[in-house]
Amino acid sequence: VKFHKLKSDMEYQTILDSVRNNSIVILDISHMKNSDFTGLKLFSGKLKLKCNEMGWGLGALSNELLMVTPSHIKFEKKKEDAEGNK
Repeated sequence: VKFHKLKSDMEYQTILDSVRNNSIVILDISHMKNSDFTGLKLFSGKLKLKCNEMGWGLGALSNELLMVTPSHIKFEKKKEDAEGNK
């Protein structure tokens, strides 16, 4: 598992390389969210397309953390029902 604090959309290739090398990547997007929201939207759109193309998993762990997984690793995020039960 690699933790990466995203500072620029120029780091796109580094993240792809990590996932290609079978690493789970946790992305902290808080810096870009506060400094370059438009760049973050473009970055996340490109990342989503690449994940769909490669069969990788992509999901939000929180408002500021994303997780990208190689195709052989899947994760499920269970949603709470209306009463707060899991």
